[in-house]
Amino acid sequence: MHRKILTYSTRAKSEIRTITGDLRRCVAESGIRDGCLLAYSLHTTLGLMIQETAETHLCEDVLDYLGFVIEEDGELYKHRGHLHPRSNGDDTDCNAPSHLRQILVNQNVLLDVHNGELALGTWQDVAIAEFDGPRVGRNVLVKIWADPKETKDWARRAGAPRRTKRERRTRSDELPATAALPSQSSSRLSAGSGGDHQSSISNIPSLARRSERRP
Repeated sequence: MHRKILTYSTRAKSEIRTITGDLRRCVAESGIRDGCLLAYSLHTTLGLMIQETAETHLCEDVLDYLGFVIEEDGELYKHRGHLHPRSNGDDTDCNAPSHLRQILVNQNVLLDVHNGELALGTWQDVAIAEFDGPRVGRNVLVKIWADPKETKDWARRAGAPRRTKRERRTRSDELPATAALPSQSSSRLSAGSGGDHQSSISNIPSLARRSERRP
């Protein structure tokens, strides 16, 4: 498991910024070849998206559309920052539009990691979407974990001891005598079967007594 927080400072009220390169560096740092990557925004006005964000005109189209759908004037909404129970009362934000736009964008993205690379399409990138900037210290939590088989391989590469077949195999002579149940054939011993059978069951009192009672 690899966990890291990426921190960004945004420069505009609304902004889309590609972070694919940062996520790829996280995968490289983790050493995980096959698994999953979760990127999660730790803010309610900062979203994440998978889009063609390398094309800046498309980013402008996305922001224009969200600006058209959600009215910009915060005074038209009921939300006020100081009304939040955890506010110190000094929060004068009327930024309901920023929250509503973030709702229309992803809060998190989950990506497949295969052969040490993010499984993204040709035109896909991962980007943060700022709706209440400019801000300093915008945090994105990144967590990467390995597939079950990869977890075992990764632990082996990290130096975890690997048990041998002999260590994994339970030896019958290490079990307590009461745990060694007689086989079907031994339970059908006849009275005239000889001393060898008698000695083989002598460690099990109930069977020994039963053989002594036979004629």
